[in-house]
Amino acid sequence: GLLGLLAGGWLIWQAWRALWRQINRAAAVWQPVAVGMLALLVDMLAHGLVDHSFFLVDLSFVFYLTLGTAVWMGSD
Repeated sequence: GLLGLLAGGWLIWQAWRALWRQINRAAAVWQPVAVGMLALLVDMLAHGLVDHSFFLVDLSFVFYLTLGTAVWMGSD
């Protein structure tokens, strides 16, 4: 429903924001990782326009792994 849509949008926004910060703040070694994960997020959203993007177990695992890694990178 609407609450799920809002929660999903909030999660995607938080992942985007955390990765964008890491692109600007991370050490040179971690910047390509942050750019790659941001590209993964964009690809997931684009793929979701035509097919499942989140409701399959493997795709949701990759999303939460990306979100967790982005948060971990920002917790310095």
